[in-house]
Amino acid sequence: MIDNHDIFWSFYQYCQDSFSHTTTVSESFYKIGDYTVHLKFANETIQKIISPAQLHLIIPKTSQVKADLTIFVSEQVSHNQPLPQLVKAWFEAIAQHPEKYLAPRGEIISGDNQQILIAYNGGSGIINLYHLEKNIALCLIQDINRLPYYEIGSPFKVIWHWLVQSKGQLMLHAGAVGLEDKGVLLVGKGGSGKSTTALACIDSKLKYLSDDYCVVTWETYLKVHSLFSTVKLVGKNDLKRFPFINKHLSNSRNIEYEKAMAFVNQFAPEALLNELPLKAICIPKVTGLSATTWERTSPAKALFSTAPSSIFQLPYTNKNTFQMISKVASYLPCFYLKIGTDIKQIPDNILQILNEL
Repeated sequence: MIDNHDIFWSFYQYCQDSFSHTTTVSESFYKIGDYTVHLKFANETIQKIISPAQLHLIIPKTSQVKADLTIFVSEQVSHNQPLPQLVKAWFEAIAQHPEKYLAPRGEIISGDNQQILIAYNGGSGIINLYHLEKNIALCLIQDINRLPYYEIGSPFKVIWHWLVQSKGQLMLHAGAVGLEDKGVLLVGKGGSGKSTTALACIDSKLKYLSDDYCVVTWETYLKVHSLFSTVKLVGKNDLKRFPFINKHLSNSRNIEYEKAMAFVNQFAPEALLNELPLKAICIPKVTGLSATTWERTSPAKALFSTAPSSIFQLPYTNKNTFQMISKVASYLPCFYLKIGTDIKQIPDNILQILNEL
């Protein structure tokens, strides 16, 4: 069994070699939740393709900026060098015995080093590695020009989860909208109405933070943080309901077999906020009726609507995550948002909920 420590440093040397063979290294600092991240890209093409969803989180580089995490992002195709022998042997072992090395969410379970997290996504060709003690992460992309749309829509999702979790905070499969002084979390499984609810709020008094993933921190008070400015729509009916999105789609040629995708920071930056005080949880529920209404519900319902997708979608989710989600659900008032066919009523109903708080 190959130890994760050896694999990490072998990948690290490969990434550093890719940086030394290019003259177009680029870098930016990002604010992810309450944490500062230094992202270093082996070339400008990688940064250009993978960065649009998080441009709103870039912060200025100053002498006072100290990173909580440094991520090195490189690509095999542009580096054009063979992988180290140890890494090749590691891949061969995974291919021959996936049940032994690869957990359902992509976690690599070889070795017993708890300081190093590794996840491999064969579909996108991305390997993420995180050294908790050194505060270094690696993202190795096989071919940036063949990166699936969902990776462009939520870049570094796995690494953000590991960062936030290592700090005792939460990354949730949830949307978020609100006013500048109070926001609501939108929770539920895929297809429950989170994206519809969040998108309906863009052209209203409410601000948009997320339709899919966000970060929740709890220091002196609960805050929800934007993570990706991505909006995703499924099928022609969604595009008809939100026609203003059509001319801003980043993947308009592929929407017959992909979710339509656009970035709020490009077409409605004034509607986007990076963080809000978190005051309530809403569970969208499509009813098929005309009117949108709301009613209070229990913390247990909110927990059930939040925990499964947040826990089972992300690798190396630790045992404290469920307790933390339960704590948030118990602390905040919880509501059902019963979504009608007239989506223009959605923002007014959320405003009514916020006015109740």
